[in-house]
Amino acid sequence: MKKKIVCIFIVLSILLVGGTSFVLYNNYEIKNVEKAIEEIGFVSVMSEKEIISAEEMYEKLSKKQKEKVENYYTLKNARYSFDNIKYVYDGISALNVDDVLFVGNAQRIYNAYQKLSFSEKSQITNLSELKKYFCQESSCNNITTDKYCYNHKCRYCEKLRVHYLYWRDYCSEHLCKKSNCYNGAYFGGYCIMHD
Repeated sequence: MKKKIVCIFIVLSILLVGGTSFVLYNNYEIKNVEKAIEEIGFVSVMSEKEIISAEEMYEKLSKKQKEKVENYYTLKNARYSFDNIKYVYDGISALNVDDVLFVGNAQRIYNAYQKLSFSEKSQITNLSELKKYFCQESSCNNITTDKYCYNHKCRYCEKLRVHYLYWRDYCSEHLCKKSNCYNGAYFGGYCIMHD
């Protein structure tokens, strides 16, 4: 009888110690994932390696372990932020001014840039490549391959137009010289109405 009790006690001890080590191992895995997420730090264009590593470690956890990862939303936010930064950064790098769709693509990328947070915008180090295609009219952020965008340039040349109503879209050189006339005068000082 004493032998049975001792055997049962030994078996229970082994199971109890083994179970404790399993719980410790589970906690160790969770802490490793949390540490990997913390190591991502400030998200930049160069954060991809750290984010992927943390995501892979997280995916290897069991369902119950995943629920215990306290900073999982930090990882989700880092992925979201990285994807947005990467989209804008790579989009600017891939722009080709000779492409027929350049203006539309560049405007789409600039609109995406505008939606970034302040800290995300600070990571777009190649923004100057996009800004050189902004309309030269102050405070206009339309993209153009000319000096001025379609909203600000003369119908006949690349110069800045005088008036901003849609029927008054000529520069001072191509505007009729007759007072209070806003018609275009392509060849000289007066429009067809005042020739």
